[in-house]
Amino acid sequence: MIPLIVSALRDPGWAGALSPSTWTDLVVQARETGLLARLGERIDREIGLDAVPAGPRRHLSGAMAHVRKQNEDVRREIDWIRRALAPLDLDVVLMKGAAYVARDMAPAMGRSFEDVDILVPEPRLAE
Repeated sequence: MIPLIVSALRDPGWAGALSPSTWTDLVVQARETGLLARLGERIDREIGLDAVPAGPRRHLSGAMAHVRKQNEDVRREIDWIRRALAPLDLDVVLMKGAAYVARDMAPAMGRSFEDVDILVPEPRLAE
């Protein structure tokens, strides 16, 4: 059996017709897998959050707001990193989630993460 979260991410329109108990299960799965905000973004883009019952919509909206705030914080942190490394004349190469956020790429949508990973040439690590 395919987990609810996989079905909902594949076809967000499917989520519009869920029973209250299935919504509860979906929100739990999405939260446990760290995909609640991503699910909210997908549903919002495909069918609109208004198609979601009020209870689950609050969970989705809250997760989406949290991730958007994180993304703002990451953009600010990227700027600080660039300024801190500017005297070293290093190109800042962002990795993973931070790179997606900095370039406003689709994989950043609803993505939550804890840190900013950068790539630095090994001979220059000591600097």
